[in-house]
Amino acid sequence: MPSPYILTSQDTLEEQFSQQIEPFWQSSVSTGSFDSDDGVSIAYAYCLCPDAKATVVVSPGRTEGYLKYKEFIFDLYQNGFSVFIIDHRGQGLSGRLIDDPQKGFVDDFQHYVDDLHYFYHHVVAPKANGPLFLTGHSMGGTIATLYLQQNPDDFVGAAMSAPLYGFHPGSIPVFLAKPVSWVLIGLKILLGQSKDYFIGQHDYRHEPFEGNDLTHCQPRYHHFREQYAHEPALQLGGITFHWLATALRAIDRLYDKLENIKTPMLIIQSCDDPIVSIRAQSRVHKRLKELGECQKIELHGAKHEVFFETDLMRNTAIGGMLGFFEETIEGLKALHGDAKARRFTEED
Repeated sequence: MPSPYILTSQDTLEEQFSQQIEPFWQSSVSTGSFDSDDGVSIAYAYCLCPDAKATVVVSPGRTEGYLKYKEFIFDLYQNGFSVFIIDHRGQGLSGRLIDDPQKGFVDDFQHYVDDLHYFYHHVVAPKANGPLFLTGHSMGGTIATLYLQQNPDDFVGAAMSAPLYGFHPGSIPVFLAKPVSWVLIGLKILLGQSKDYFIGQHDYRHEPFEGNDLTHCQPRYHHFREQYAHEPALQLGGITFHWLATALRAIDRLYDKLENIKTPMLIIQSCDDPIVSIRAQSRVHKRLKELGECQKIELHGAKHEVFFETDLMRNTAIGGMLGFFEETIEGLKALHGDAKARRFTEED
């Protein structure tokens, strides 16, 4: 069945970038930054769609920034949604946190959540039109889920793409992966080397398309790799021992308080994902479905980055997400009247 949504095509991607997406970016997208409470510069971008159906806030994954999401933002705008996107601290065009800008580091995942909270209240809320939705990819899904636990009334719905609710164990047995990681982290902390790269991690490299873990779509893969080559400030290497430690703690906190989530949620699952745990996503989905409303889309054959996958899988993911948002809007209309004219919280 053809998608009811207007979405870009991998077959004409370069032409669409030159003739549509880049002109749209220059004419319709605003960028800015704010300083966090601890003095880190946080970059962001947004576009306001006239008579928008709703507003979508995007929490991107590790190593990503808003410049990577130009096609995604364009597609959402073309389908009647305003979009706000944040560059998380330590990546994208936001400020780095340690002397080596290549190393993936954050003091605590809560700082990501706090930045998103400031972004919501000081940038998004004053400008947004229509009901507010949240979407997070990978690490951004962890951040977004933690945000919903702590701020259950800010969004009317959320969609998580390949969310990091647990790491793919690789060749290590699942029951050993986490204990082994903590032993290695503990040793590095004792040696004062927690800011070192975790085992196997390194500075940014321009990895070839063949054998990549992210997508089957060669045009989209080449486009964002070329962008990173032309914008060295976007480049970020692997994770540090400290980053992994705070990520594992954040995931534990996430599981401990799933009952705090009141927001209807959609989980988009990449079934061939070699980076994050499918089992962990299914566990969260099952629990949230028991507690309230949580749907799931399973993309068989998809790698980690579903918003950069081949058209069939990408269209299924984005179409499913937008359909979920529109179903939620219709539900709001039934309860409150015209959803376009106002935002909704539990107090409405």
